[in-house]
Amino acid sequence: MAFLVDNFSGTPLEGKGLIIELDYTGGPGDQPTFIGWAPPSKLTSDAVWKISKQTFSGSNLVRRQWADGNTKFDNVWDDRAILSYS
Repeated sequence: MAFLVDNFSGTPLEGKGLIIELDYTGGPGDQPTFIGWAPPSKLTSDAVWKISKQTFSGSNLVRRQWADGNTKFDNVWDDRAILSYS
């Protein structure tokens, strides 16, 4: 699932004008396991993604980790399941 965040006045983390991918594989209930941000029109195979991994206890987020341990836009969304997170 991808969508463009165009009219957003929140924090730079979510970022106006970025596309967001959500992966619910393995997530409890309706909670995403992975969230990725990238510039519009980029492919999921491009190394331009900022990716986080979420850990939930029930519906409560208990930990958010980042691919490569940072929030840089330098990962490939397609590789999200095999990246290192901290």
